[in-house]
Amino acid sequence: MNVTTVKYEKLTLKEINAKGLSIKLKATIKGSHYKRFNWIQKTSENGSEPRLDTDPGQKTPYYNNPATGEESKYSTHKDGSGTTEFSDNPHRQPGQSTVTWHADLTLVGIDKSGANHPLEHISYGFSLQPRGDVELEPLRIGP
Repeated sequence: MNVTTVKYEKLTLKEINAKGLSIKLKATIKGSHYKRFNWIQKTSENGSEPRLDTDPGQKTPYYNNPATGEESKYSTHKDGSGTTEFSDNPHRQPGQSTVTWHADLTLVGIDKSGANHPLEHISYGFSLQPRGDVELEPLRIGP
């Protein structure tokens, strides 16, 4: 398995006066026994309790919501190989104090019973100063 960084950079959305980061990852898996792959992301802001990052009302823990068909783009081939991508653009507007946003992301393999199994852990995030300066956390791929 190989997780590569396609993009990890600062993000500025001038039209809504917001800043943050833009991330895109690609995972390539070979010879697995999983039916499909997906991502589970938990985020926290300013040290809050991490929360699962899913669509409102979603019944699964996956970032690429199976109900929207997003997950089906990333099923495996007969030889157990497959690819899946992750992208996110978290952002906030500068305020009176520093905002710290953090994500713990897990690539999971989903077996034929529907159970998910962690394959890789990724962490990333940013801090946004009141004056609008953004600093990215180091992107960490691995344990």
